[in-house]
Amino acid sequence: MTDDRAGDASCYRFGRFVLDVHRLRLWCDDEVVSVPQKAFDVLAVLVARHGELVTKDQLLAEVWPQTTVEENNLPRQISTLRRILGDTREHHAFIATVPGAGYRFVAPVVVLVAAGRVDDVPLDVDVPALPDEASVEPFDDRAAAASLPASPIWRVWRSGLAATVALALVALPILGTSRAHQPVAPDARAVGGRLVRLTYGAGLQHQPAWSPDGRRVAFTSDAAGNADIWIQEVGQPLPVAVTTSSSTDWQPAWSPDGRWLAFRSERDGGGVYVVAASGGEPRRVTTFGFRPRWSPSGASLLLASSILDVSKSTMWIVPAAGGSPRVLRPDVLGAYASPHVAWRPGEDRLSVWGRREGQWTFSTFSPYDNEPPVVSAMPDDVRAAMQGTGLRLGAFSWAPAGTHLYFEGRAGDVANLWRVSIDPHTLGWLEGPERVTIGPGTDRDFAISPDGRRVAFSSVSERTRLWSIGIDAAGRFNGHAEAVTSGVAGEYDAAAPRDGDRLTFRTSRGGQQQLWERSVSDGAERILLAGPAAPSSSPRWSPDGRTIAYARRRDPAEGDAIGLFDAATGRERVVGVSPHWWLVPDDWSSDGSMLLAACRERGASVRTGFGTCLVTLGQGHGPVQVRTIAADPARSLICQRFSPDERWISFMAVDRRRPGVSTLYVMPSQGGPWIPVTDGRSYDDKPRWSADGRFLYYISDRGGPLDVWAQPFDPRAGAPDGPPVRVTSFDDPSRLISTDLGRVEIAVATDRIFLPMTEAAGEIWVLEVE
Repeated sequence: MTDDRAGDASCYRFGRFVLDVHRLRLWCDDEVVSVPQKAFDVLAVLVARHGELVTKDQLLAEVWPQTTVEENNLPRQISTLRRILGDTREHHAFIATVPGAGYRFVAPVVVLVAAGRVDDVPLDVDVPALPDEASVEPFDDRAAAASLPASPIWRVWRSGLAATVALALVALPILGTSRAHQPVAPDARAVGGRLVRLTYGAGLQHQPAWSPDGRRVAFTSDAAGNADIWIQEVGQPLPVAVTTSSSTDWQPAWSPDGRWLAFRSERDGGGVYVVAASGGEPRRVTTFGFRPRWSPSGASLLLASSILDVSKSTMWIVPAAGGSPRVLRPDVLGAYASPHVAWRPGEDRLSVWGRREGQWTFSTFSPYDNEPPVVSAMPDDVRAAMQGTGLRLGAFSWAPAGTHLYFEGRAGDVANLWRVSIDPHTLGWLEGPERVTIGPGTDRDFAISPDGRRVAFSSVSERTRLWSIGIDAAGRFNGHAEAVTSGVAGEYDAAAPRDGDRLTFRTSRGGQQQLWERSVSDGAERILLAGPAAPSSSPRWSPDGRTIAYARRRDPAEGDAIGLFDAATGRERVVGVSPHWWLVPDDWSSDGSMLLAACRERGASVRTGFGTCLVTLGQGHGPVQVRTIAADPARSLICQRFSPDERWISFMAVDRRRPGVSTLYVMPSQGGPWIPVTDGRSYDDKPRWSADGRFLYYISDRGGPLDVWAQPFDPRAGAPDGPPVRVTSFDDPSRLISTDLGRVEIAVATDRIFLPMTEAAGEIWVLEVE
């Protein structure tokens, strides 16, 4: 919002409603009311200027800044608000139309909370319970707006596709609101220690790292408008900036001697840098890598090749003083699915945690020679405790004394810190897992103090919602970007017909998998399928925009099935699949008679990849006819798509022996030679054709954090037509494309791309542990 008055308050009461602008909430009689994002923004402007005429031009400028919108978009948002507030056609108690001019909010309004003064709510005001204010740092819209020119969201698009403003346009629809998605304070009752908040800046403070003397904590913060490395002395009120680059600097790690900080930076193409803890000019160590961690001797750095989860990343060892990097022990890590790796205290040895031969396994090994790893014994009661709670342990760190392992753990929708006790001599697990923190948010990015008595960690609140990124007929970004779902339940797996007028997505609500449909034009939503009937794969729209195909679970003895859901009638046809096949539908033929699917014969080795199959549907309930047109025993072929003229099939090939990379290919639609589209040096995923078949869009980590790229393609020659170009430039840690690629789907319509974005806010806490 550009008008000063719009930022003068953050919480209002009118009639039975309470509007909290910072937290994106509207209450009615203590119940949260669902309001579409744009309608909420319109309401916020009108309420902030209650009693005044707000012209249509003013509303368009504030809610859709620097964006061309359809003429009837604003009236639709007003109509939505009137329906929510209970206004009738005969009586407008809240929003009145001033013919030919604009709108006026006519209901009496009481300002409950002034901007930046959340502690000023009068004690006698009956207002719905808000999140614990002690854990919420108010965000000042005007201060944020003043700092925007220095922020990465105002950088220029770094691609040949669009010479225009980049993330400014993506961020504008939620300025002053995205950072209101604040985390709830964690709870330390599980271990009984004292819990102290360390950081108080707005936005996202995360990724703490202790100094070797235990007096200071380095961390990443975007409170000043850009992600930089800061140092906070424990017990002191204000942090000190160590880096001040206009590029994103994050993921700090303190050297064992306390002199240096290693960190990931997106400057100059990205890489790992080292800077003096007192500040100064950083030195580049590598041109790649994420999450640097010093060895106990300080001689080496452990790096991950990608921002993606560990199943899609390769671990590297790099000399800290400079030198040639090398892949970390593929003979050890290659046996693990999704290996997490951390240094063992006091010696330059590493431990790895992950699934090996179907069992969760923890082992310790040397990174410098080929000695066999030491596998830790794990008692049956510890395994049973993990299985009984559904707990999944992830990233870990050793306690300095070697008597405990601390983990990030997820049980259901809750992510907290956990620990197990361990014998420091045999390395066998003794007891646990024991919950360290309790709370509804996400506790992660933890660091253990050198004396082992304190744990610093990030308490983060995240929401993943679907965004629309506009593209023009030439495949270029057209300057329009907006959130199209609320993010309340974490929407993912976007799918849309070619015209882009509807959007389906999957979500989990109340422990139940659900498939929803949303009208892009007016924001109306409806549930299509839920529970056991919900898809077990991403939904795929038919070419005529009527039917959705997906994999459907049923009795294993009967084999899987394909669900065909008629979105117009709400009826589902279940088509059987032979028990010999495992099929995942990926696309439709133009006449709707066949599906293009990833396929694998049941009973094949778990290391056998998926192939590409054509599935003939027929008119009955199956079983369907399956014909394999491409397969490779060493690679999985997934994410298949017909080109618009149906001459070509694009797909992604993943080699289990090279977890950090993938390659996109095209081949003739009836099978034939594979033509590489990407170079196989990065992780390229989710290839999707443009409407005219001249671009192949995909998600890639080739530039660092995930972005959308486009490969020009010659449909007549069936080959790439020039180098790939970058479409988006997301490098702000508080707003990134979701890295959970197993749940990420992008949808390319005629004039827009739908993709899931994860937005985060958080602060750092310090917990005393026993």
